[in-house]
Amino acid sequence: MTFVVAGEAVPQGRPRFMRNGHAYDPQKSRDYKEQVAFAASWAMRGQSAFQKGTPLKCAITIWHKTPARFTKEQKKMVENETLRPTSKPDVDNIAKSITDAMNGIVYADDSQIVELICEKYYAAEPKVMVKVSLCGGKDA
Repeated sequence: MTFVVAGEAVPQGRPRFMRNGHAYDPQKSRDYKEQVAFAASWAMRGQSAFQKGTPLKCAITIWHKTPARFTKEQKKMVENETLRPTSKPDVDNIAKSITDAMNGIVYADDSQIVELICEKYYAAEPKVMVKVSLCGGKDA
């Protein structure tokens, strides 16, 4: 199962707390999770979620917008994938927001993910591609 989310990836934000002690996601994180959930739902139409207990592999590829300030040489390195983003946001925080958003849509719980690959690249248009498959190589 594969889907693409257009736009810049948003990392999982630090939880905010209400006066009564309840935690909640920051608005930016909630909005992005909603966008990911919509894309996942669209990709899953007509399919049921992976059953609880099924071990899964998740591959997330993040493309950040190539900065306009890059020189011609840097842009050539971006095309060859030899220059990759090393700045924030961290891949683990982005992966957290994406895997959380797929709970109850693609799988019962993100604890089913036993293998996670997350990569960052530059591109003309920012986007994220997510691929979830059965662990062991068989695509779903």
